[in-house]
Order: sequence, then structure tokens, then C-alpha cells
Amino acid sequence: MRPTRAVNAWVAAPEDRMARLTLTWKQPVTIGRVELFFDTDADHPMESVLMGHPERAIPFCVKSYRLCDGAGTVLFECTDNHQTRNTVRLPRPATTPALRVELRESWGPVPRALFKVAVYPD
Repeated sequence: MRPTRAVNAWVAAPEDRMARLTLTWKQPVTIGRVELFFDTDADHPMESVLMGHPERAIPFCVKSYRLCDGAGTVLFECTDNHQTRNTVRLPRPATTPALRVELRESWGPVPRALFKVAVYPD
């Protein structure tokens, strides 16, 4: 259930073409796995195939995103996301003082949003 009296997501400004969120730490951390939770608009679910639906994808969902380290090196890139929860296991753990999440595109003409970012060393 969504909260109705408090904010629970980071949302880019509608006109922001370079939507990004940067997490920083005082000391470098080792990142092996990142979990991202996107807005797939639980209040407006897509109907079953029996009813049909005018949209082929959920407009609020982030379609493409990138994860970059503190130096700007791309650690991971996704270009065709359609899921609420993404678990990214990096090919090699990265040690960095920052993680930048770039929300590049959504499926519809809506602001890009992120509910949660979780970073793990494994």
C-alpha cells in the first residue's frame, strides 16, 4: 500500500533530461550488488490480456538506467527494463566513494522515480 501523507520516492523534475541520484560515502565502499525499486504505478495496474490495455508498457516505469562509480565509469547499463525490482550483480565488485544512478528514460511522458536503492558488497 502506498503512503498517502508522506513522500516515499525520489522523483526527478519533469523537465530534467539528465535525471540522476548520487549516493556518497565518507570512505570508499565495495559494491557487488545493487537493488533498485522503481515506480510501476501500483495504483493503475495493467489489466489482464482478456480485457486488453491501451498501453504496451507501464508509463511510470523507468525503461533505461545506468549505474556509475564516483569517477563516472559505467558499472552497469539497462536499456529495456519493465520490472519494479531490479537486482544488479556487478561482474566485478567496484570500490568507490560514490554511486550514481542515472534514470535515463521511462516508458511514458512522466517524471522518472525511484523508491529505493540498496547497496551490498556481495
